[in-house]
Amino acid sequence: MSAEVLYLDKMSSEMEQILIKMCPDNIEMKFLQPASHLGIKGSLEEAEYVLVTNYIVSKDIIDQSKSLKMIQRTGVGVDNVDTAYAREKSIPVSITLGTNASSVAELVIGMILSLYRKIHLLNNRAKEGYWDTWTFRHESYEISGKIIGIIGVGAIGIELIKRLKGFLPDQIIYNDLNRLSEKEEKALGVSYKSLDYLLENCDVISLHVPWLESTRGLIGRNQIAKMKSNAILINTARGPIVDQDALVEAVKNGKIGGAGLDVFDPEPFTKDCDVMKHENIITTSHVGAATLDNYERVFDFCFQNIIRLENGEDPENVINEVSLVTTS
Repeated sequence: MSAEVLYLDKMSSEMEQILIKMCPDNIEMKFLQPASHLGIKGSLEEAEYVLVTNYIVSKDIIDQSKSLKMIQRTGVGVDNVDTAYAREKSIPVSITLGTNASSVAELVIGMILSLYRKIHLLNNRAKEGYWDTWTFRHESYEISGKIIGIIGVGAIGIELIKRLKGFLPDQIIYNDLNRLSEKEEKALGVSYKSLDYLLENCDVISLHVPWLESTRGLIGRNQIAKMKSNAILINTARGPIVDQDALVEAVKNGKIGGAGLDVFDPEPFTKDCDVMKHENIITTSHVGAATLDNYERVFDFCFQNIIRLENGEDPENVINEVSLVTTS
């Protein structure tokens, strides 16, 4: 018997074909929303496992899935999954912890470089026939010598720190509810500071905290007001962590230098959204983890985790405290 796995989100036909090719022989891969003729249409009622990226797995969806053994996220955030109700139903929710860290960290680096060197503006203007050798020199910068602030030092924050060190910043400082050990700080070459200190002193600030009620509006109007006038803010975490209106207002009025946003509140954004109206705000469509390299790691983990449970073993990275009885 093959385990029946249902992917919930609509994906591109190219990614669908990659997922099908990666699928082990003992797993039957189906799609709630097939993208090509190769994708087999599946149903919630028959699925034993669901793979989910952004699809909302509500109480109703869980109730429709009568045979569900596990909900497997293809990322680390679970704000789109009713984890409490899944726990009530003894259905584990697993995340792909750490797999996307390098992809997200590299996107952050790209956003910093684009904002500092005006790459996005130079590209667009060059294609319109402008030769901007001198246009942006007075507001272009190097990462070297700057003070970088990281809010949240989980897997992504740590991978970002490793990459930033190669650009020779003056300092990398961080803030997190859970402070690293002295040994870890020394190994990473970072120092812990209060959130206010970080906001007031950093040239670049990057957010890497989970979306929780306690982190909603973590960077609000008052926090943005503390930032340096040429500072840039990068958010690849979750949209509600930042007061988006206050951020746009600050960039518009020159209170801060710019922002790079991969996440929004709400999502998806629309073309008339305020964040789209300012050249010093870079926007991408929640693609922090969206590299082929990462998704090969992600899907491999997902399949192996399903096989673990099928073999009577505990799945890895379960976040909703479900007690599973395994047999030896």
